[in-house]
Amino acid sequence: MQKFFDNTITIQANPAAVADILANPQRLVNWDEEINTVATTANHTFAIHRHRDAINAAEELTVSNKGDVISYHVQGDRLNYQVDFALTGDGDDTVVVQTVVVDPAGVAGVPLKLLRPVARRGFMQNLRVLATVAESGITL
Repeated sequence: MQKFFDNTITIQANPAAVADILANPQRLVNWDEEINTVATTANHTFAIHRHRDAINAAEELTVSNKGDVISYHVQGDRLNYQVDFALTGDGDDTVVVQTVVVDPAGVAGVPLKLLRPVARRGFMQNLRVLATVAESGITL
């Protein structure tokens, strides 16, 4: 795996609330607009299906939680990647550093350097929606 990019955002919610959202893959539909469904499969994995065009139309997700870092391990139909969410609390604020690493084999016929700016913007937009969900305090 090779580092692809980082995004950082400060969320006005405590780290436990943010971690609760991130650690529950079923909640992805609330903060990632491309995701249509998240279904539980065998061995603590989740099947993700998107309703918009994306590099991966379908993905298999596994989540690991190591204290202040929640990781999404993704096996896609075209690209495998990992997203680490490092959470740092400061009172009622949480700084989230999102690090995305990708399989260097990438997507056949598409250089990863062309995907980087588009993917980074998309992931940042999702972090902004995550912030809105966490700051609202609504549990779904």
